[in-house]
Amino acid sequence: MIVKEYCIYFLSVVTLLTFALPSAAQETAAAQPSSGVQEGSLEPPLLGGWGRWSAKLNLLDLACAVPNLGVEFDLGKDRYSKSSLSLTARCNWTEWHSTRPGTTFDVLELRPEYRQYRRGLERTKGVLYWGVYGSAGRYGLKLSETGHQGFFCGAGAGIGTVMPLHEYRKFAMDIEFGASVGLCLRTDDAYRLHPDGQAYIRVPEQSRGFGPVPFPVVSELRMALVLRKVSAKSRYHLTTEETKALRTRNMERAEKKQKRKEGIEKDEKNK
Repeated sequence: MIVKEYCIYFLSVVTLLTFALPSAAQETAAAQPSSGVQEGSLEPPLLGGWGRWSAKLNLLDLACAVPNLGVEFDLGKDRYSKSSLSLTARCNWTEWHSTRPGTTFDVLELRPEYRQYRRGLERTKGVLYWGVYGSAGRYGLKLSETGHQGFFCGAGAGIGTVMPLHEYRKFAMDIEFGASVGLCLRTDDAYRLHPDGQAYIRVPEQSRGFGPVPFPVVSELRMALVLRKVSAKSRYHLTTEETKALRTRNMERAEKKQKRKEGIEKDEKNK
């Protein structure tokens, strides 16, 4: 119950930040330029100090009564840097309960991740990313008469997008959507609730030792709020060389497509 009360509190704070504060941000926007763009310039500022750090809260985990918090650090301090390192922690464990519930969904996890961001030629506000992650922790799942718990570790890859949500006087809030899939190794201790309802009993015949899960695992789904000093629309920009290379590649692809189209039309006329 304590965990659920904390989740309700966090959701209230998130709702306030997401829907109540934008009106205040609009009032201050006319008085002061946004944190993402300097006054009189289309170029975003350099990132320094706390500008390279971001804090994240996954709303999907929170909706499942799993408190979580993530931090991300940009490896470069200018607007052209496109790589970052992050660490996410999730924690909700049955040992904190005073009684043994008949249904459990518990996780205790640490998750480091490396990301590479990518922006297109168009002046879009959002930015795409791909990344690789590692994870380790404990799990507990009991949705029927028999539950399963143990230790796990894994690695995999993820993709997603980050879009600006609101900009305030001294910080910005973005929203992130993404998913991660990977391979997982785990121990599996099967258990059941004792008839007196006060303890769990192990089921040896259904338990397994340390080994791989025989199929890819969707390890995370993300709809997260990201709190940072400079919005995503002012980060991860293309350098001049990258812009020229991307434009050249797009032109070559368009020329090849046009030639194929002309060749098909010519063949049809000859027939």
